[in-house]
Amino acid sequence: MLILNILEMPRFSYRKIAEVVRKNFGLKVSLGQCRNAKYYALDEISGSLVTDYEKLWSYGAELLRANLSSTVIIETNHMYDATHYFKRMYVFLKPVKDGWIEGCRRGICRGELLTGIGRDTNNQMYPLAWAVFPVENKETWELFIDLPLQDIEMGDGMGLTTISNQHKGFMGVKFRKLICRTYKATTDYTFHSYMREIHAMSIDAYKHLI
Repeated sequence: MLILNILEMPRFSYRKIAEVVRKNFGLKVSLGQCRNAKYYALDEISGSLVTDYEKLWSYGAELLRANLSSTVIIETNHMYDATHYFKRMYVFLKPVKDGWIEGCRRGICRGELLTGIGRDTNNQMYPLAWAVFPVENKETWELFIDLPLQDIEMGDGMGLTTISNQHKGFMGVKFRKLICRTYKATTDYTFHSYMREIHAMSIDAYKHLI
């Protein structure tokens, strides 16, 4: 449990560790014990990460075996003690190359390919889902936004923000400005005044904001 907490929150304080131990196990531990436990947990995490990185070369070899003529480049930093530390990795699969070079042109099948991309805890892109629709419009985008939210069980939001790169065209200039004014309202009177306007324009938006 402690390792998972520290893995998710590396700055997990000693006092917080003591509180977690007290709540879950009914034990009172000193800050020194918490410090030692955190050092041990960090060492376990570091060791598992090193083991995972050691598998990169096997992963690269398997990609090349299963996808002949693909490009897989793994570079490392050579340290003074003869150890190697991961530096960067590049992968370009052969089917993707062929699809771009030979197939990226007009065909008899029409439609729009939509992709859902998230951000992980390192602020990097994390592909979530993709879909093919006959046209790209408000209806298809609303559907494509709703379905992934159901799949990840987002519920009321969990502190996450979902947005379409076409949202400006769907919301309308007046509605966008009204939303911005509502966020910036400094008094109850102006806030509720803007909210009444939003309610008149979109009940769903009003319910979401409250």
